[in-house]
Amino acid sequence: MTVIGITGDSFTEPYVLLSGRVGNSPGYFGERLAAARRSLVAAWDGRRKVLKIGFKNTDIIGALLLASQVFAQDTCTSKRIIVLSDMRQHTRELDIEMPSVISKRQIHAAAHNAPDLRGVQISVLGVDGSGKSCQYWLSLREFWLSLLGSTGATVNAFSPLRGIRLAP
Repeated sequence: MTVIGITGDSFTEPYVLLSGRVGNSPGYFGERLAAARRSLVAAWDGRRKVLKIGFKNTDIIGALLLASQVFAQDTCTSKRIIVLSDMRQHTRELDIEMPSVISKRQIHAAAHNAPDLRGVQISVLGVDGSGKSCQYWLSLREFWLSLLGSTGATVNAFSPLRGIRLAP
């Protein structure tokens, strides 16, 4: 498991919040799985106390590109990404936060720079439309579903809600 923070330069200056490994064998009574979980929770508790906030830009595409590199180095069989974000990409190269509606040109152009996420299950949660119109939110959804579709990933959810049920 790797938790990546979305920053202004998510790919070129990675902000890895947590990284850990859980073995394939849960143990006879699940003790290995429970120990790995306790270890990850303890590591997260320590890390969350020193998190930095205040990035001026939001590089979600860079974070997805970084995730593709993490998956390329790992041989895990289950590849999942859970994105907790309003999904308003805002960088020098691409700003979809400021317009009142995302243009079709921006939607089509983004697909050309998509990372390789074949075989990855993606759930995008917390995509709120705060301060924006419903039309903006719909264009934001169209943008991301187009981009994520071009990565080869399967999008399981794209929602303003923050809860998710993961299939085994």
